[in-house]
Amino acid sequence: VDIGLRVNGGNRGVLPSVSAVPAIAPFEDANVVAASVGPDREAEIAAIVRGTPLEEWGHAMLLTADLYGIDYRLLPLIGMLESTGGKYACGGNAWGYASCRVEFETYGEAMAVVARTLSERPYAGLDFDGKLCMWVAGTGCTGEHPEQYRDRGHSILRERTGGE
Repeated sequence: VDIGLRVNGGNRGVLPSVSAVPAIAPFEDANVVAASVGPDREAEIAAIVRGTPLEEWGHAMLLTADLYGIDYRLLPLIGMLESTGGKYACGGNAWGYASCRVEFETYGEAMAVVARTLSERPYAGLDFDGKLCMWVAGTGCTGEHPEQYRDRGHSILRERTGGE
């Protein structure tokens, strides 16, 4: 299955493995997601990405997070941290996957790869903060860069949702 991945920058190191994933489109019919989407989680994702290109992908982010068993706030929050909710996305890659050396045809393709990545080693078993730090630095939450990234994430959650 061709999911439209394009690698930029030639041979710049080993990229994480990307196997075919299902394409995910924004959900237009609220009844399709009503069974698995709680109003609080849905509202929280909407608040996180409000006013950004990822706003219409809120339902898909929630379902994708549930499909891969990750915290539902990770996809919208990493999207905000990496590209201001898709405003500065690199080729459909609003999450900075593989340092933007990989482009996707759609946000749906990207979010499926990102969610799968966050559900597997080395992310599997990490808590919310651990996954944020690993995403940006490839390490735990030690050092200035991952600590600032994690703290910016918590700040976005507080500002946009009133919680963490």
